[in-house]
Amino acid sequence: MSSLTKTDLKEIVRGAVKEELKTEKQNLPTETHIDHVCGCPDCYCGAIEKMNKTSEIACDNCGLPLGNKEFASKISKCPNCGGIETREIEREES
Repeated sequence: MSSLTKTDLKEIVRGAVKEELKTEKQNLPTETHIDHVCGCPDCYCGAIEKMNKTSEIACDNCGLPLGNKEFASKISKCPNCGGIETREIEREES
């Protein structure tokens, strides 16, 4: 029977852990948050409602809410219609 050194044992354990992590990673679901929101009526409606309530900027062409000014400035074109012009959303004060 051969004896293993401490270094040999560490290498064996590291290899086994790497294999296990690799296997676990391959078994993870591939659904993204976007996939979930688009596939879940409650989440989709919730996202649209929140954007409608909180957005400061909208697409001038189709009216899609694009978020606050800082966020909307990072969007090069409307994801809905491709428009590049935006407008501020006017809110009635309550």
